[in-house]
Amino acid sequence: MGANPLRSVDPLGLADLILLKPSANGYANAVALKGPPGVFSVVGHGNPGAANDGYGGLLTPAELAQRIRRHPKYAEGMPVELYACRTGQEDYARDLAEELEADVSAPNERGWIYRDGRVIIAPHTSPPSEWPDLSRRGNMILFPYGGK
Repeated sequence: MGANPLRSVDPLGLADLILLKPSANGYANAVALKGPPGVFSVVGHGNPGAANDGYGGLLTPAELAQRIRRHPKYAEGMPVELYACRTGQEDYARDLAEELEADVSAPNERGWIYRDGRVIIAPHTSPPSEWPDLSRRGNMILFPYGGK
């Protein structure tokens, strides 16, 4: 089980686009994520202003949109779930929705993906650790194309 490291594609059809090196911490968990039917799922690291390409670079919304459009499972207008930490806090996911001309959902906090495919949206515990603070859960925020 694993993605093609040259294309970041999961051949088993779980997460659609994985922006992590196969050797990265969290890669196995990303492979386990199964998005909803009819929704294109993207997994990677991020922050409020960018998604990481998995190799140290940052992707603008236009660059990520280009990668998504090139993917064989993506169809124009298909909704996207972006599992990249805090990309739903500012304009990144909204700008991606406009680039794709499609609805995009993204987390307003950190995303914790477990080996069984479960996702928890929450900040770190305080002081910061490798555990989510379950008392302060976040959400996937919908950014509709065109502000629908």
